[in-house]
Amino acid sequence: PELVDMMEHQAIEREYNRLLKPRSELMYNTPKENVTLYYVDAMGAEFISYINEKCYQKGLRPRIKAARCNLPSITLVNKDFLEGFDEEDIVIVKELDEIKHQGKENYDYRNTKEPLHLIRELEIIDELLEKAKQRLRMSPNHRVFLVADHGATRMAVIMENTLSIDVNAKGTHSGRVCEYTEEVATIPFATEADGYYVLASYDRFKGGRKASVEAHGGATLEEVTVPVIEVSLVPPNMEVL
Repeated sequence: PELVDMMEHQAIEREYNRLLKPRSELMYNTPKENVTLYYVDAMGAEFISYINEKCYQKGLRPRIKAARCNLPSITLVNKDFLEGFDEEDIVIVKELDEIKHQGKENYDYRNTKEPLHLIRELEIIDELLEKAKQRLRMSPNHRVFLVADHGATRMAVIMENTLSIDVNAKGTHSGRVCEYTEEVATIPFATEADGYYVLASYDRFKGGRKASVEAHGGATLEEVTVPVIEVSLVPPNMEVL
């Protein structure tokens, strides 16, 4: 209920657009040499606390910043942070997105309402941090980053609310996005971005295929907020006085 209340306020105000820096701004001055960039598709900010704790357990030191992605919150318009990196230095991690967006591994809200997919998502992130640790052990002077293209929302799936208004356009990306039309411009909880109209509520436009696990494309806090994380090894001789 608290999340729904916050959404109803932020669907109009969208204060996080002012509070969070664009991801591209945070990545602009990132060194592009001697780096491994894990591009983690659909890793939202809700995983930050878990990542921080797992880093502590694994002897890793995380530097975590929250940023905002481009709208609509889809992969197609959120690859700008890869610019300047050599292709061989980029590792694409698709497992989270395949679970959230495609229902991989048979997670489907229509069959079971419990968020069983979260268990597997945490395992994937744990495995990724272990890979980052091994990469740093092989090259202690190396730098490792974990960066997401966009987040996702479970609430847009749970609410199951399709807008009754005819916007003269077909919804895409689980109904979170549609092409801009004059009819759409009358919706106060949608925002225009790059020729699209993007929902900042938990509703969906008509025509889009319903998401079975989580959805993205919209402008809610959880879809927009993305972590930018650098991990390094904790120096063995560190002392706390």
